Amino acid sequence: IYTFGDPQLEALVLEAIRNNPNLVLASSQVDTASAQLRAAGAALKPTINYGLQATGQQIPGKPEDVYAGNVSVSWEADVWGRIRYQESAAGEALAATQADYDGARLAIASATAKGWFAAIQARMILALSDDIVDIYTQTLGVVNTKHEVGQVTRMDVSLAQADLRKAEASRLQAEIAYQEVQRALETLLGRYPSAQLEARESFVAVPPPIP
Repeated sequence: IYTFGDPQLEALVLEAIRNNPNLVLASSQVDTASAQLRAAGAALKPTINYGLQATGQQIPGKPEDVYAGNVSVSWEADVWGRIRYQESAAGEALAATQADYDGARLAIASATAKGWFAAIQARMILALSDDIVDIYTQTLGVVNTKHEVGQVTRMDVSLAQADLRKAEASRLQAEIAYQEVQRALETLLGRYPSAQLEARESFVAVPPPIP
């Protein structure tokens, strides 16, 4: 379980881990390595075979069939340590495969967290761009009023209009950037990239510095 102090991010990390096809493959590889380890360990233990069969013969005075049973025990003496080495190799292979799986989980969690933080940042920039557009819109209104009463020239009005257009263009770029981050994060989560995943409006509080 990965803890970020953000329940929404933690839920997204679990979703990404659950829906990632590469992680599903890594999990199956861990299961395979575990089975190989069990098989290698079983070779060190004795094998017992037993059977029961009816002979079809009858003993005088006893009409029922006679049953015969047999039990055999086989065991390969591991004189040169071949089986022990096989088990040890299988154990190391399992540990390596498990490490690969854990590494894949960590990589997915890290990528999801980075994507989430980028989405929050992009939304904050978009909100700031909206504020800037509002400010330049109000400024243009003030300049137009001053122009009507003769306090400023037509040039001042044109400059205010140009500032507003630049702010609107920057706001459009911020919106496109936010949508791109949303789609990238949705793809990582295994969702359709529709830019519908809304990020938080601000970052969560971080722990204070360690003394």
